[in-house]
Amino acid sequence: MHKILTLLTIVLFISCQPDSKPNNQTTFIPETVDFSEKDRKIIEDYLVEKKLEANRTESGLFYMITEEGTGDKPTPKSAVRVKYTGYLLDGTTFDTSPEDGIVFDDLSGLIKGFSEGLLLLNKGTKATFIIPSGLAYGNRGAGRSIPPNTVIAFDVELLGIL
Repeated sequence: MHKILTLLTIVLFISCQPDSKPNNQTTFIPETVDFSEKDRKIIEDYLVEKKLEANRTESGLFYMITEEGTGDKPTPKSAVRVKYTGYLLDGTTFDTSPEDGIVFDDLSGLIKGFSEGLLLLNKGTKATFIIPSGLAYGNRGAGRSIPPNTVIAFDVELLGIL
């Protein structure tokens, strides 16, 4: 009898514990969903609509060099000064650097598409990156500015390698 009461007490205690997820928690699409083909079509349609030609990396980053620089290229551990404007493909700006740029001490701390794009640039180069969601903010999005699973773009100028 004592064992049954102990077991019932444990079951009752466990069943009364609050859920680990509140009922109002936002549901996100699992990371296992592959948006690469969907994003690729969105980007290709955007390029056709805007009459643009872009290069594509193996990872899926699209980029256009708009003004070639002549300096060195950064490494993944380089500190760089970059001037940029980030926007959604509908033209909505979500971020912009100060006019004199911003310093990033280590490219590995940036979203994958942005750091990958910077590695392609020589000092002084201006470019546009069109970044699929998997190389950007994925299913997390970024605040209210960038919804989950959104393709984003950056106009970038690599001002210097520090």
